[in-house]
Amino acid sequence: MRMDWLEQENLNSVTRTVKHQKLEKFMNLTENLYPNLVRVFFTNLSFEDDVMYSHTKGVDMVITPAVKNTSRIMVKGNTNSLEDFNKNEFFRSYLRNTYATMRGYHVGGLSMNPRILAFIMVWQLTPRGYNHAMLIEEDLVLMYCIMHRFKVNWINVIREHMSKTRKLVDYRISYVVLVSKFLEHFKVDLEDELIEVVKPHNEITCATLHKIGLKKGNDEYCIYRAEEEKGGQ
Repeated sequence: MRMDWLEQENLNSVTRTVKHQKLEKFMNLTENLYPNLVRVFFTNLSFEDDVMYSHTKGVDMVITPAVKNTSRIMVKGNTNSLEDFNKNEFFRSYLRNTYATMRGYHVGGLSMNPRILAFIMVWQLTPRGYNHAMLIEEDLVLMYCIMHRFKVNWINVIREHMSKTRKLVDYRISYVVLVSKFLEHFKVDLEDELIEVVKPHNEITCATLHKIGLKKGNDEYCIYRAEEEKGGQ
């Protein structure tokens, strides 16, 4: 989901919330993808302290927070205490019907802006390969920080998520565009490699939001059904 598309669709509350996290450049990343080399990158990926290491086509890559910032992908946020965080109270506070019986943390019961934010998180910020309609505790913690405007250390979030991608079968290969930027940054030989681009069907559009129960009328979005009422996904 691109930031300029959010602005174009007048989803102003979501736009302001995401901008506060300094995620514009990350969400607007496009251009060439190198799917085969991205797989090699993850196969050879290792971690030591705050540093990521990989090796692709004879090139050793040492990826530090400084390299990530040099690529102008994200900025490092502040660390905040979450002593007052209660996942049940937080989730219920953003339900359309705060008196509804909770059956887990299903996004279908959420009001519009939290529902869109949850969609962005599980498909784009911390993508995974399973049950996108049901939030896990990690999702709720990040949503809490974003909604309450706590600056998140997104470099650490991405690093931890890449580690899970490397270890867990439920986590599909993620951050393909970002890793492709790393390959270009370290001048990996890209000649004769398979190249793909971000295609329209990979981007989040009005049709995508319609699938999660939102519709547009009079230049505004509204909820026309709750996902949980039709059984979710």
